[in-house]
Amino acid sequence: MTAPTIASPPDQGAFLYAGLGGIRLENLILRGRCSRYGASGVTFGPTDGPNDNISSISLVNLDVSSYGTAGVMLNGPSIDRPARNVALEDCRFTRNGLGTYLWSVLGLKLLRCVGNDNDGYPGNPGGNAGQGLTVYLGRDVLLEECRAERNGHRTPMAVGSAGIFLSACQYLRAYRCWTADNGDQEKQDGQNLILYGCKDSTLENCFAIRGLA
Repeated sequence: MTAPTIASPPDQGAFLYAGLGGIRLENLILRGRCSRYGASGVTFGPTDGPNDNISSISLVNLDVSSYGTAGVMLNGPSIDRPARNVALEDCRFTRNGLGTYLWSVLGLKLLRCVGNDNDGYPGNPGGNAGQGLTVYLGRDVLLEECRAERNGHRTPMAVGSAGIFLSACQYLRAYRCWTADNGDQEKQDGQNLILYGCKDSTLENCFAIRGLA
């Protein structure tokens, strides 16, 4: 059975606001037609209400490509009130600005996810160059058998290119992950696997080869 396809105009693919729990998206193809900053395939974000709650989110077997900002953009309501219990399994993010951007999450799983050929979003002057899988401020994070290759190529912004970028995470575990050939080819600026300010973390059998730094 062929997965249903959402072909987006220059806007969001599936825009889900906070305040909803128990969301599961499975077996979907999302195709964007946008290079501008501000459009993502799947977006979870706070509505600034006092009862904002992003929890029990499950994304399974999604194929997301050609969105200007990210394949999946998820922002917890705040640093003190993170999103909770978020799982991405068997998802593929290609040719977006970033593959994933996940901020302020408690209880995060990325299992067998792929972030390839994400070039960044130069339309945002303060934005990042291409990254495959990105997690900021995650706590109790598990990455298992994830791959990130050729991110950050062909972008005018070299700084920040990475295959897997993990920042300010605590209780992070990464097993059998693979990163290769990330970074801008001309500027030779990029890294395969970045851990920045992470604490109490474990990496086992992870590989980073041919980083263009």
